[in-house]
Amino acid sequence: MNDVIGRVFDFEKRVFPSQNDLYARLVADGQSPKALMISCALTGLFIFTSRLSRRGNAFRGLRHRIVCRLCLHAYEDHGSARTPECPQCGALNERGRDRRLG
Repeated sequence: MNDVIGRVFDFEKRVFPSQNDLYARLVADGQSPKALMISCALTGLFIFTSRLSRRGNAFRGLRHRIVCRLCLHAYEDHGSARTPECPQCGALNERGRDRRLG
């Protein structure tokens, strides 16, 4: 802590007097962080949308994936039948999640 306080005093003695006009201008005119705020907001928006896009692509890839409830064989079926047949054991499987309890 003493080191930090020593650096502050050193700044006041050496740097501040030589840059006095710059600090006076900053106090009078102020700083405008608008560009920084806009760039941070745009970066956050870009990250958010890219993650949503990636998540959507992952779910789209699993849309046609079916796991047989009898032999647990995972396969893809691009047909429109409500109960596609498992290519491994021939059992009929419903599309989507099993909503039954038990």
